[in-house]
Amino acid sequence: DNFNDRKKPVYIHIHGGGWSRGAKDKAFYGGPSLCQNAVVSAGCIAVASGYRLGRYPEFMHDAASSIKWVYDNIESLGGDIDNVFLSGHSAGGHISSLLMLRHNDFLEPLGVPMSFFKGLILVSGCYDLFSPMKTGVVDAKNKWYALAYILPAFGTDDNLKREASPLLLLDPEKDTSVLGTAAKAVARNYKRQGQSAQKCLPTAVTGNVKRLSLQKRLPAAPIALVLPSQTSSSEEDAEESKPG
Repeated sequence: DNFNDRKKPVYIHIHGGGWSRGAKDKAFYGGPSLCQNAVVSAGCIAVASGYRLGRYPEFMHDAASSIKWVYDNIESLGGDIDNVFLSGHSAGGHISSLLMLRHNDFLEPLGVPMSFFKGLILVSGCYDLFSPMKTGVVDAKNKWYALAYILPAFGTDDNLKREASPLLLLDPEKDTSVLGTAAKAVARNYKRQGQSAQKCLPTAVTGNVKRLSLQKRLPAAPIALVLPSQTSSSEEDAEESKPG
């Protein structure tokens, strides 16, 4: 069985940059090195996703289109459609996790099933838009992060930010060191309106949340950077060139 004849695992990465900076091919934002590591260390085909910077939900739809591209094309490039993993760093971690939790809103309309994803890899993501720095709601770090990144990308609508906060979608009333009082404030607001916070969640996450947890596979990019997965010959050349 020739290794190069086998279908390769697929690693799709969504870069970070505070939703307003970065690019899939810029080394500073990690995409090239993470993709190259997946290729060399794990024998994957890696796909780096680009997206329009700036305003929610445009970047969500772009990332979803990337996944659709992989879903439609990766087998013809030698990828194993049953072994696809989605990865995201920083803002990309937020985008990746929100795509999973709101699958009905972003991926299902494109015909991409939840079963397409085998794994989800999140690196230093922002999962709570009310308390992104994990140190509380009212503090300098969170205020700075909100002004620099969250306000430009998501605006001032608290309901919109709640629906775009993966941790609050999972449990809008949970009090943890990450969510702090933000979840409680949101829940109290809905109770004052005579509504259940859980009922106000997007359709994608009402129902059995545990079912959504780790049953995933992965995304890709509309303008895809596919790194070569046939690395054996170049690796052999590198080994031969090493001194003694």
